[in-house]
Amino acid sequence: MLFPFQSSTETRNRKYVFSGLVLSDRQSRMMIDYLAGPRKFKRFGALYQDDEYGKSFLAAFETDLARHGLKLVATEPVKRGVTDVSAQIAKLQAAKPEVTFLVLTPGPAAQALKERQKIGWSDTLMVSTGPLTDETYLALAGDASEGVEGLSTLPDPVRSDVAGVKLYREQLLKYFPKNEPNRYSLAGYLAGMLFAEGAKRAGRPLTRDGLVTALETLKGFDTGIVPPMTIGPDHDTQKQGSGCAWRRGTSSRFRTGSSPIRDAVVRAARRGGAVDSLRRSRRAE
Repeated sequence: MLFPFQSSTETRNRKYVFSGLVLSDRQSRMMIDYLAGPRKFKRFGALYQDDEYGKSFLAAFETDLARHGLKLVATEPVKRGVTDVSAQIAKLQAAKPEVTFLVLTPGPAAQALKERQKIGWSDTLMVSTGPLTDETYLALAGDASEGVEGLSTLPDPVRSDVAGVKLYREQLLKYFPKNEPNRYSLAGYLAGMLFAEGAKRAGRPLTRDGLVTALETLKGFDTGIVPPMTIGPDHDTQKQGSGCAWRRGTSSRFRTGSSPIRDAVVRAARRGGAVDSLRRSRRAE
């Protein structure tokens, strides 16, 4: 399985699986270390999908909060297919979390944000996780998505001026002129680049084991989209992300830091006292 667009840690350390996203435990560590560190939040809650996907994030949140001497003050599950989350939102509001993680698919997440707006719950920071951190999906909530922040593993597909994203837009326009750029198709484009490079290195005849061996030789491989990529024995392809602050103005885009978050150490770049983006703080090597 090559580069599935999901974040479950079940894909790690499997010979024939290469992850396609920053996995949930790594995402959790980056977010918690930032929010509980520089941002100094103490009370965390989570609205999560009641399945393996949601529970993998929940377990990671609990582990990472414990390192800061904290714990989740409230968690509310959402069954697959459920769209009415008013009861869960009411219970979370009563627990008074300063930060509420959204570990949901787009539909329930949009309903959660609309319900929060409806009841006037404004004293919690909503943080999107995983594939939900995408303009297209958060926009389903309209102006109720104002102020949502999240960790994105890919640059802005519409506005980024990095070489690989520019080429992605050019080729999308050439071959699929009716399609709008988005993070999902950008992820697929990145996956195609990795497969092509692996196949080239494997040579003919192309075999499954040959492709695996070839992909494991990628060291500092520059896609022009994400930071140079090294694939180790765990087959994690991405280990960095960019913090995003959702600002719903005329452009309805995430505002993204110019540098990636790496290994959970980040700092806030502030403008006029409000967080505009999250940027990398370098660690000593």
